[in-house]
Amino acid sequence: MLGELRGRDGFFAGAKAREEREAAERAAVAIGPNIVRTAEFENRAAQAYRGDVEKQMRADAVEVRDVSEQAKTALGKVATAKDDRERAEAFKALSADHEVNQSITAFRKSVEARFGEEGAREIARVTASGRSFEHPSVSKSEQGRMDEVAKLYSAARSGEVAHRQQAETERETGRETQGARLKL
Repeated sequence: MLGELRGRDGFFAGAKAREEREAAERAAVAIGPNIVRTAEFENRAAQAYRGDVEKQMRADAVEVRDVSEQAKTALGKVATAKDDRERAEAFKALSADHEVNQSITAFRKSVEARFGEEGAREIARVTASGRSFEHPSVSKSEQGRMDEVAKLYSAARSGEVAHRQQAETERETGRETQGARLKL
């Protein structure tokens, strides 16, 4: 069982030999559980990897919907706005048109389904910094279309954020005005 350590016990074995044998026996006993624990970790890692691959394959199968020309024009106005106020106004205008708003909402949902929530946030961050968004599931030949999708998605997202911030600012201003009136 322990190879060269055979015979290192008994009456004529020295103290050092007995210590070596005991250490070897403890190590031999620990090997089995360690192998089992390592196999369990490997199995969990393989299952997690397979799950991630399957999830990515399902996401890759999701088609990113195209938006109408009207929606592209409206999002172009949002993207070229000089400040948050203009961006919020442009987004408010496109939100008022039901068809355009519906087209943009479907587009955003398809992008988020395709790239996930974190991927969608990354698209907005990368596009805002002026770089190209790259994803492993998008081939180099499709990168131009991906850039267009990223710009449209980023414009829709930034317009919504600006609109939400403007609405919050208006609500706070209204509360302050109303509070000032009540004090009089």
